[in-house]
Parts: sequence; structure tokens; C-alpha cells
Amino acid sequence: MWGIVQVLFKQRSFDDLFMLMLLASFGTVNCWLLYEAMLLRIDEGKMPLKIPLMSITLTWTLSLVSSIAF
Repeated sequence: MWGIVQVLFKQRSFDDLFMLMLLASFGTVNCWLLYEAMLLRIDEGKMPLKIPLMSITLTWTLSLVSSIAF
């Protein structure tokens, strides 16, 4: 968000921000099926709530540990 504000107020060029936006968009589109399985489906094919919560907790823990260790 801060990068977009800087582009709007001419503190940075759009070229600096373009690659970051492209990578973020690619990741979002690539993972759309997982987002749908975790959050958007309402039938029996929906992923159980326990799995995304465990995944988020594990990812957060590993991120915290790696930031402390390195």
C-alpha cells in the first residue's frame, strides 16, 4: 500500500513497483483453488477448518523462529 502512495505522489516510479505487483498477482491467481477450498466453498468439498488453522499456526511459528535465529 505504501508503494502505491509513493507512486501517486511521484516519490517513486511505477517501474519500481511493477515487478512486485506482478509477483503478488501471480501468487494470488496460482493459489486461487486453495483459497476457494479453504474459504469460499459451501458444500462437502470444503477443507476442514482445522487444516488452515494448523497451517497458519505452523507458518507463523516457523517465521518467528527463523527471524529470531537468523
